[in-house]
Amino acid sequence: MKNNLIPRDQYLDRLKEFKDKPVIKAVVGIRRCGKSTLLQMYRDYLLCSGIKEESILMMNFTHAPFSDMSAEDVMAGARGRSGRLYILLDEVQMLESWDRAVLEMFENVDCDICITGSNSVMFSSKLSTLLSGRAVTIEMFPFSYTEFLRFTGQDDSDGSMMEYMTYGGFPLALMVRDSRDAETAVLEDVYNTVILKDIAQRYNVRNQQMLDRISRFLMRNIGSLVSVKSICDYMASSGLKVNFETVDNYLGYLEESLAFYRVKRYNIKAKEELVVNDKFYLSDPGIRTAVLGRRDADIGHMMENLVYLELRRRGFDVYVGNNRGAEIDFVAMDGETKLYIQVCYSLRDPSTEEREVRPLRSIDDDYRKIVVTMEPSLNTDRNGIAEIGLRDLLTGRIL
Repeated sequence: MKNNLIPRDQYLDRLKEFKDKPVIKAVVGIRRCGKSTLLQMYRDYLLCSGIKEESILMMNFTHAPFSDMSAEDVMAGARGRSGRLYILLDEVQMLESWDRAVLEMFENVDCDICITGSNSVMFSSKLSTLLSGRAVTIEMFPFSYTEFLRFTGQDDSDGSMMEYMTYGGFPLALMVRDSRDAETAVLEDVYNTVILKDIAQRYNVRNQQMLDRISRFLMRNIGSLVSVKSICDYMASSGLKVNFETVDNYLGYLEESLAFYRVKRYNIKAKEELVVNDKFYLSDPGIRTAVLGRRDADIGHMMENLVYLELRRRGFDVYVGNNRGAEIDFVAMDGETKLYIQVCYSLRDPSTEEREVRPLRSIDDDYRKIVVTMEPSLNTDRNGIAEIGLRDLLTGRIL
């Protein structure tokens, strides 16, 4: 594996698909999930396809000299080239008035443009207003479990699964995985950069300690229903005063940074979103370990986190299901496909089996109903409700 790189085919193929198409390719993902490396892979692909090096303009706005450039500098650099130009702009949200520069080049320069960013709302709002109909968004995540196995050279096993669930899939952290202290330090730095630096600077957050406390609260409550009121009540019980609006804003910032994903509740019978109480999942489980330490008692919730991320990687829209008061961990929808999914460590205990399977039995349609477990039981099909091992799900052997 040259330079510790593995092909991110899922994302690279999308860039290739839209090469020279009249759309801007926008890759969105949390900081350090591999967007810069993906652009490098796309650049290598362009060179191998016969594109000359001078026809590729690549800039990363988190590093000098590009970090000091203005939108006018970028546009002038593009206008100064002749022939078809391939423009690759990394962490473009760091460039002031980036949307104006991208739109100007797209409309007035013979070019193919690919941009990356790490703020979901800012990125999507700019794209939808100024670049509406002329951009395709590619959502990028840290390494999946299968990418983790390819990167580390490990076989699929319970041990590999637990390592991935604990330390996650940030590429840089995996490069130093021989030292757990170094790996944890990288993950801590991701947290500090994304939460305590990027968010605080971008939104001029005055109470960074409260932002950190809310982030940690979400990590401790992965897979649990959360509301602004429940967070305010928790802070009050700890002797801290915070108002509703501040908590609501901070939750939005954490979601926009792509550190957390907010999952809305969905009324299965009425086929509509519910507006009260959401769940939050991390973009990578390693961040939680770095911040809170290992918490083996929470393995069921972290299994949920991995299942959620895998469903999102596969292009599903994911909700928390509610059917006449019974909660289903996930309702995953993709066009005409719909899946109902429960997640638990094991169904071997009869009371656990009844608790997890009953909500699925209450759904009266014919879409697939699945329970994902870590520890398989002998009974793998319960009147059409299938049991699937977590490793089988994450490696694509089933589903």
